[in-house]
Amino acid sequence: MGEAEFGLVQKQLDLSAPVVSKHVTVLTDAGYVEHRKAVRDTRQRVWLRLTRRGRDACRGHALAALRRFRSGRGRSPLRRGR
Repeated sequence: MGEAEFGLVQKQLDLSAPVVSKHVTVLTDAGYVEHRKAVRDTRQRVWLRLTRRGRDACRGHALAALRRFRSGRGRSPLRRGR
């Protein structure tokens, strides 16, 4: 898997930078996310990447959600807020 720039993640999640930063810190402390800082276009950027542990956890959560949906015990993971 590749990396995503912090600003792109923030935009995709439609959350404020402090909220995303706090979550990134928690995920980094849990070993799910790695980050690196680099200068791009004369500005410092933060790049995020899932670790193997993070990918495994994400995959596990997605599979569990799909199993709940398939069994009729949960809502579709694709239909939020309905």
